[in-house]
Amino acid sequence: MMCTATTTRSLSNGTLSLETPYSDTEAHELLAEIAGGQVKAARDGDREFAKSLCRQWDGRGLTAKQMFYVHKVILDTEHRARELRKKQSPAGTGTQRTVDLGGFRKIAEMFAFASQQLKWPKIIFALPSGTEVRLTIAGPNAKVPGSVTVATGRYGDPNGRWYGRINRDGQFEPSQHSTPEVEEALKAFAADPAAYAGEYGRVTGNCCFCARTLTDERSVEVGYGPICSAKWGLPWGDSE
Repeated sequence: MMCTATTTRSLSNGTLSLETPYSDTEAHELLAEIAGGQVKAARDGDREFAKSLCRQWDGRGLTAKQMFYVHKVILDTEHRARELRKKQSPAGTGTQRTVDLGGFRKIAEMFAFASQQLKWPKIIFALPSGTEVRLTIAGPNAKVPGSVTVATGRYGDPNGRWYGRINRDGQFEPSQHSTPEVEEALKAFAADPAAYAGEYGRVTGNCCFCARTLTDERSVEVGYGPICSAKWGLPWGDSE
């Protein structure tokens, strides 16, 4: 990643913002390097995400929100490269990267609460790119029982992808397939679960907790139903 920038500017995806030192022309070059496997610090998920963005950029172009993620994947990769350089020692070998996105404990607590009433609680929502993400609880025979699995596709799906896990303490352990888009979506959900779940339900017409179509007028307005709100410990409209 050879570009040198001299000024910074702000970009936003509507919820989060960042400061980037790169012009969009420079960003296109850097994104192509990540997509082409020229940046060793980039994870597999970053490369695939970069490839997708490059194809769209060279085709129909990118939206302002997608451009935000272009710069974010570049900045995140640069940060990862700096951290890897710091850890080029035996003491740093084999450590698991964790991401404390502040409030991830809320997701872990929601699953702990729902598990008292549901055998296999799950949350399903879609990323801005359209990819479906499923949050499920790891069973007693899993590597980390009780943690929240973050993946796309059902268990055993050969085309599925595991993005990582949310531990009971709220720490997210990303896999090599995790992307900035996944992590920012999780962060937004964790910051305000009721608002995120409600928006998903209003946009798709389906509850993100039970996957059923919303039919009751008030449930359509809220974005999920009263039964799911009770099972997950969330408010339902004006009732807490």
